[in-house]
Amino acid sequence: MRLLHVFRASMLATMAVALSACGSPQDGGMQIDAGTHGGTLHLQDGAVVISARDRPDARVDAQGALRIGGRPVALTAPQRALFVRYHRDAYALVDSGVAMDQAGAAMAGSVVGTVVSHLLRGDTRGIHSRAAAEAGALRRKAAVLCTQLGALRQDQDAAAAALPAFAPYAVLRPDAASRCRRGLED
Repeated sequence: MRLLHVFRASMLATMAVALSACGSPQDGGMQIDAGTHGGTLHLQDGAVVISARDRPDARVDAQGALRIGGRPVALTAPQRALFVRYHRDAYALVDSGVAMDQAGAAMAGSVVGTVVSHLLRGDTRGIHSRAAAEAGALRRKAAVLCTQLGALRQDQDAAAAALPAFAPYAVLRPDAASRCRRGLED
């Protein structure tokens, strides 16, 4: 039963930062659904695209350039540095989410293989410890994901404070990282 709780907690964290993949983080098609409110955040063609309710899309590229509604926004060097960090952390979060998905799939396959192998031998003693160890590794990956989500939220808030025109695009919920961490607690 404890194994089920560990696995469930790890999967909740993954769902808290759900990544809908239609491609790789580098070629676009990835969406971050981490408790956004009033908008969406997704990666497209090397940029972070933020859609806010009743606003034209904002787009942040790897060099920290910001475009709102297709028009470039003039930035100071410190503001640009904030947007570079925002872009970097959004891509890091998605990369970690993809790795988490892969680790979860590998864990499921491994646990099923362990269960079948042990049951065929009539030995159930090692099943729980092996599965618990793998679930623990997945839980640690999920904790990193939650931390990265918190960093992205901080980047968003810093950018919105430094550039009021970006404030409507602060679509990550204030409690996104704490909700993610709560999913890990049991």
